[in-house]
Order: sequence, then structure tokens, then C-alpha cells
Amino acid sequence: GLGLLSLDELDEVEMWRKAAEQVRRPGLSSDLFRTGVIRHLIDWQVRDMVAHTLERLRKQRIQTVEDVRRAPVLLVECGPEMAPLKADLERFLHERVYRHSRVMRMKHKGSRIIRALFDEFCQHLELLPGRFARRRDGDPLPRVVGDYIAGMTDRFAQQEYLRLFQPLPEV
Repeated sequence: GLGLLSLDELDEVEMWRKAAEQVRRPGLSSDLFRTGVIRHLIDWQVRDMVAHTLERLRKQRIQTVEDVRRAPVLLVECGPEMAPLKADLERFLHERVYRHSRVMRMKHKGSRIIRALFDEFCQHLELLPGRFARRRDGDPLPRVVGDYIAGMTDRFAQQEYLRLFQPLPEV
């Protein structure tokens, strides 16, 4: 991780504390503990959502896709006990992680890389791999370039950026 939070800070969040109680064992390393709590949080939320959704489907007498389309209520969501816990966790993460200066710097850097790649490929179709360049005959160029970039991993996008814009790059 980025080391943006300590385990003590996470203890401020009720949902984390409850999950931690289920995972904590004597002698468990902090890495295994953290991984275990995260797995427990995911499992807990998925189980809750599935159980609540199945209950909603029963109550609404949902039998067909058309029943789903006509349903007067949201059918898939977490249960009423989970909702405030999840909202509290999300609030905490937004305040402490998603808006953290290091995360914001990475976000803006990533946006600049994506924009530069998009502009360069749109201006120079010949830089696209052959299978994408050939799609230009049937699809609008921005769609083709967007699809190419959307398939990139973060690391590959960074490498492409360096290959295109760094002086004396590896080709």
C-alpha cells in the first residue's frame, strides 16, 4: 500500500473494528491481519447484499426480467444494518484516502498521461497497433483510440507515455 493509514486510524471506523474482531488472532502479523480484515469486509458486504437482494426479490415477487424492470423499489442494495456502517467507512475513506494529497497527485498525473496518449494517437494513427489502426475504417477515431487506451494497464500506459515523449526513449 501507500502507507496512507495506520491500523490505529482504521480503528476509528466501526465497520473495520467489527471485522477486525473476527480476524484478530494472537501472533498474526500485521500484513496477514490487514489482508484478513479486508477479505472479511468484502465477504461480509457481499453476503449482506445477496441476502438483502434475495429478500427483496421474494417480497416483490420477482419472477421474470420484466418484473425486475417494473419493480417500484431498488432490488439490489445492502441491508439496513449494513448501510450506515458502509456509509461511515466510505466517508472515512473519502476524507483520509481518496482526497489525500499523494492520491490526488497520482490521479492528476494519470489524467495527464491518458490525455497526452489520447491526443497523440488521435493525431498520429500510424502509432496505433495494426489491429486498432485497421478498425479506423469502421469506427470513429476517438472510439478506436479510447478502446486502445482503456485496455492498457497503468504500467503499460506509463511505458507508452515514456516511449512516445521521453527524449531518447526505448522504442
